[in-house]
Amino acid sequence: MKRIPRISVIMSVYKEPVEWMKQAIDSILAQTFNDFEFIIVNDCPDREENKQVLTEYEQNDSRIVIINNIENIGLTKSLNKALSIARGDIIARMDADDISLPKRFETQLKYLDNHPGVCGVGSWTISINEDGEQIGSVGKYESDPRWVRAQFLQNSQVAHPAAMFRKKVKDHVVRYDESVKYAQDYSLWVSILPFGEITNIPEVLFHYRINGQQITSSKKEEQQLCAGVAQRKTFTLFGFPLNESFLKLFFSMTIKHDMEILKDNVSSAFCGFYKEVKKTKANSLALEIIYSTYLAYFRKNNKSKIAFLSDVISHSSFSMLLIGCKLFFHLLQRKVKSLF
Repeated sequence: MKRIPRISVIMSVYKEPVEWMKQAIDSILAQTFNDFEFIIVNDCPDREENKQVLTEYEQNDSRIVIINNIENIGLTKSLNKALSIARGDIIARMDADDISLPKRFETQLKYLDNHPGVCGVGSWTISINEDGEQIGSVGKYESDPRWVRAQFLQNSQVAHPAAMFRKKVKDHVVRYDESVKYAQDYSLWVSILPFGEITNIPEVLFHYRINGQQITSSKKEEQQLCAGVAQRKTFTLFGFPLNESFLKLFFSMTIKHDMEILKDNVSSAFCGFYKEVKKTKANSLALEIIYSTYLAYFRKNNKSKIAFLSDVISHSSFSMLLIGCKLFFHLLQRKVKSLF
């Protein structure tokens, strides 16, 4: 009988360049923590290169398990197939065009073991181009679980392929929603949030490759719509009213990053939302995060700080300004704390 591994790594391959695929697999096999099984789903079974590469790795390393799909079924269903046979109590995600740094598993697992209330953890990332060269600055994801939870109202807060999560949280067995073709990670995190915390380790443990073949580039509109569904569920999670006009506008501002909206429409929608919502201790920070989007709109559409402040004050209700003051205090508090 095979020994049950601590971690089950799940990855789906499609038509990624062979060299990228090998780099991704090698980066997992080179982890300093090696008590894992590596489940790789071949979601392009007609591609001969996939069969050759995966067969070779499977023959050379007993930790590798290959699932060959009969036909292309997409990432969401492929990941669920991997989850259905995963034996480890911890799941680590990986994509076939990225690179995990050697201490990724060791660092993330130690964090989960030391924080039983945390259900999932990501990390900071470095973006690389098609040649493996760093592009841009470090992707610094939020690490305070309270802020991560609240910021899920705006968008997903964890780099999906860099994530590690528990296979089961309380009585909830973690699975991807197969009705969600894209932004499946956002939907997954929202489904986990009622059962525990999600956070990110403030350390670079992952290299995320930016290339033109990604879903974000080729299926952007569909991905945004799927993200909107997850965002809506987050509003429900916080007990906020599902005001359709506000949700549509907030979706445009946060997920589509569209700030070309009439000022009066933005003011009316946000004032209406805050008038409807009941403030509680549980949703206080979430209300501040929503207000930060409101502030971002006025920053984007004003050339000076004086004009920005004037616009915010004149277009906010008194209760909104109080929330803004609280947000400013929390941001200042975090800034001071980071200096020590």
